[in-house]
Amino acid sequence: MTKPKFLKFIVFPVAFLITVLLVGFSVLYFLTPSNFSSPKLDHSHFRLQYIFQGEAENFGSPRYQVDYVKDVCSSGLTESPIHFHDDKDQIVHLHWQKVSGGQILKFYGLNKIGGIDNLMGWKLDDLWKGKLTAIPIHSKSLPQPRSQDKFWIYTGEKDKFEKRDFNDFINKDIESFLGTNSKIRTQFEEVEREEKNKKQTFNPFIIPVLAHGDGDGHDDTPEQIQEKNKKLAEAEKQKTESRNNFEDIILQKQDPNLQKPEPSEEELKDINNLLGNVIIFVQPDEPTTEQVQNRFNKLEPLSKSVCGG
Repeated sequence: MTKPKFLKFIVFPVAFLITVLLVGFSVLYFLTPSNFSSPKLDHSHFRLQYIFQGEAENFGSPRYQVDYVKDVCSSGLTESPIHFHDDKDQIVHLHWQKVSGGQILKFYGLNKIGGIDNLMGWKLDDLWKGKLTAIPIHSKSLPQPRSQDKFWIYTGEKDKFEKRDFNDFINKDIESFLGTNSKIRTQFEEVEREEKNKKQTFNPFIIPVLAHGDGDGHDDTPEQIQEKNKKLAEAEKQKTESRNNFEDIILQKQDPNLQKPEPSEEELKDINNLLGNVIIFVQPDEPTTEQVQNRFNKLEPLSKSVCGG
């Protein structure tokens, strides 16, 4: 009789503790938006200007920037969903899919979407090990609006822009808000469709070994899938760089004195996978057309290189 009682005092508390941990992990996971709890990688950009009481926030300052080894295509940067680098103002780098405007503002300290101010949520790194990783905000750098301030938002180009609904920016992902598809996201989705089609193709002469996966990545862990996505994003950046370098070599062979023409704005947008331009004014009164035009006249020039972020 003693042994069962002893086991009872051990098994029940352990089972209760495991249950509490599982429930806790589940709550943390399901309270996090799916694009952060189970992120899919991307590499797109858009220009953002944040005009607070008449002054443009400088996203090129150290409090917004992240460090990396320049001129190297590093997959490490994709661990962060959003960042600025190269000391450049305005150019927002999005490395996870479906990031909303509200998530971007919260990442830099302006929380318009709720939750814990210092935390974006929790990312599932390993389902079987129950490994969740906290996703902290980058900083509390964005100036906080006063009670009388309102948000006025505009999108477009310097020759054509329009006033938009600030709530749409907060709640929609940037692609949907700007009406532009990320070409790298669409490439990821194409790869996923191909993998899914392979998995659904039945071959009676092949017996799958379910305990060890099928060898084609269908039973990959989230970490393995993330690593594959990193390599795909890196390959896309390198392919763009190689294409540009190859064109230079061909031109030099044809005529050593011939210089490759500078890419047009549209070509630069394609190289940078640019989704569009967003300008936010934080002030009591609506900005004048001249004020809005002035900001669109000051769009950050695009680089010919996307390697490194």
